[in-house]
Amino acid sequence: MSTEEFRAFQRLLMEQAGLQFDDTTRERLERRLVERVRATGARDFADYYLRLRRGLDGSQELERMLEQCVTHETYFFREPRQLRALEYEIIPQLVDQIEKEGGRRRFRIWSAGCSTGEEAYTLAIILLRSPQLRGWELEVIATDLSQRALSRARRAVYSQGSFRDMERMVLERYFSPSPGSDPMETWEVKPEVRAVVTLGRLNLWNGVEMGMVGQVDVILCRNVLIYFDREGKKRVIDNLHDRLRPSGFLLLGHSENLLHLPTRFEAVSLMHDLVYRRAPNHGPFGRPQTRA
Repeated sequence: MSTEEFRAFQRLLMEQAGLQFDDTTRERLERRLVERVRATGARDFADYYLRLRRGLDGSQELERMLEQCVTHETYFFREPRQLRALEYEIIPQLVDQIEKEGGRRRFRIWSAGCSTGEEAYTLAIILLRSPQLRGWELEVIATDLSQRALSRARRAVYSQGSFRDMERMVLERYFSPSPGSDPMETWEVKPEVRAVVTLGRLNLWNGVEMGMVGQVDVILCRNVLIYFDREGKKRVIDNLHDRLRPSGFLLLGHSENLLHLPTRFEAVSLMHDLVYRRAPNHGPFGRPQTRA
């Protein structure tokens, strides 16, 4: 790939999805694009780029190219300290607030960048076993840029690598051995868990699409911001802020933070983790440390 071709793809990825590839990730981008060049029968990178440009108004190749450029490695109950903060601190406090305000007994979490579904089903399990949420309407909105990843999430069948941080009793309670397979190899998410999760494709770079999510109580957007430059991060974070109800929480990956990014979020120190919160309409909540 020539420098000119790299710059062209760099601009296209930024324009269509806000994805950032710089000179340090040029080789990785080239490795991923070469698969699409071969799959489409394009003569070279330049020919493939022109095909993409001509098909922007309806071709599915752009979607295939975008999902080729992002990583989907994940597993159940990833980053357990943060999930403990969600289960034992955030959910009880939000439930208490909703009940005091006389709000509808409904709790919604958005997994923004759900990949192959492990995070979304993890959240569904946490909601279902939460004593504070018994009798509530529960929903996990799970979105990703990749249709291929979402197809795997819809199958809801996982191998041992996805269960590396899951206790055996949790596995047996919320999963069933996949029919026709070795029960020690693949497991299927039970219907009661799947019923909580709504899966759909969404581009976080597209504010109109994000608006379709509606208002939610908690957002997990973990290991997604790494693909955006500073301005892209701010644009995504501002849109996420607007999707949260007052006092709602944003949970990022442990390698991500908002310390050097001007946003409307407050950083909140909980017992188990540092998270971010949309400012409440009134009254103290948690222990704000800094303005993020």
